[in-house]
Amino acid sequence: MSGIEARDAGYNESIEDYALINAMCSGERLVKQIDGVIVNPYGTDSEGMERYKKYLSLAMLYSITETTVEQLHGMAFSGEHKLEGGENISSVIENIDGNGNGVLDLYKRTVQEVIKYGRDILLVDYPDTGGAVTVAQKSTLGLQAKIVRFSAEQVFNVRAEKGKVQEVRILDSYQELMEGGINYETKPQVLRLRLVDGVYSKSIWRDGKMHGTEGAVKDHNNNAFDYIPIYFVGSENNDYMYDKPPMRRLAEIDRKIMQNSADSEINAHMTSGATLVVGLDKSFDEETFQKVNGKVNIGVFSSLNVGENGHAKFEQASKSDASRELVNDKIALARQIGAKLIVNDAVQNTKQGAETNAMANTSVLASIVTNCAKAYTSAFKDVYRFENGGNSDVVLVPYLEFSKQTIDAAAAAIYPELVESRIATVEESRIKLREAGILPSEINGEPVNDEEAILKMGEAAPVDTINE
Repeated sequence: MSGIEARDAGYNESIEDYALINAMCSGERLVKQIDGVIVNPYGTDSEGMERYKKYLSLAMLYSITETTVEQLHGMAFSGEHKLEGGENISSVIENIDGNGNGVLDLYKRTVQEVIKYGRDILLVDYPDTGGAVTVAQKSTLGLQAKIVRFSAEQVFNVRAEKGKVQEVRILDSYQELMEGGINYETKPQVLRLRLVDGVYSKSIWRDGKMHGTEGAVKDHNNNAFDYIPIYFVGSENNDYMYDKPPMRRLAEIDRKIMQNSADSEINAHMTSGATLVVGLDKSFDEETFQKVNGKVNIGVFSSLNVGENGHAKFEQASKSDASRELVNDKIALARQIGAKLIVNDAVQNTKQGAETNAMANTSVLASIVTNCAKAYTSAFKDVYRFENGGNSDVVLVPYLEFSKQTIDAAAAAIYPELVESRIATVEESRIKLREAGILPSEINGEPVNDEEAILKMGEAAPVDTINE
């Protein structure tokens, strides 16, 4: 793409990941409609496409990515996140985006987006006041600063110099009244935010051309900005660079499991029935055979006439569990990745050490929640600049106690499964579980049977239905 729609290199590298994650969180039916997600092993001619259509119908989405996002998001909000301060702008806080959503509503969505894509963007948007306005005029005219969320897929070009953002291009949309004056049509547009001679300016582009004019954005005192009030939220850092999506590997595993599940179903179908093999007598040709026997259907009970020296028999392919084993291996790997999103990988020698490490912002989930809270706290500085010109007293305090609680849950969920599938040894599991204070070395003075105790933990874990 060129012109106003030109993408930066980081976006080009990330967009395929965003698309795959989005697909894997959108349901099986949608995934099957997207070209290339499930590889076509049959070719693109009419016969190959017909076989591929049947192959696709057998593929099963295990929804590991979507389920992990939901569980991590639920875990992050298992306690209360608090918004402190802002009493004098409570009406703005309760309608921070101008669409009736409060700050915590937007914050929850941002956390979910960063869990999925590793990126979300907040823009503090000011209304065009046409000059300086008083507090009374703002209230009468319903003017307020808004925090507008944009997804990772929408912000497609960011230019910076010496660490300071100079220009941002955002894919947006607008409603156009259709002919007849009743219905509206949603059409794309590009928002271009940039510094022009050090002043923050904004323009709208439609069909490759600027719509209207480019104008400087000013606060309620008619003062121009010397920066763009935009905040990038990442899974690693809150800057304009592209962090790796936390769900990238799980989405790829989800895709491969779906492919393997189709292979497994095809294999089961092929090996469940026998193939009729007919050897005709030399005096019989195919035309004679069909004339004598008519159309032959598998499963009929009538005999076949194959000539004096002919023969007929059933051949059945041997069963292969390779595809099913691949599915099982990938599910086990997905569980490990899911656990790593919650639990710090550093060596932990004691229960106290494990809890201390868990409370530190070292897990992916803790980093995400912390980064989101910091971004919203920073954005309120610009909200305050419009509302009263003073310094913001708003602080979003995240709930991080889930980090302390999830070591037990994550370890108990994953290690019994790994031991049972022989992916991890009892010794490895014993060390990890004891470091987390989950598995005692003895009960009432009696030593604990490690394997029995570890596997018993797995009885309470969700049952995997793949072998059913």
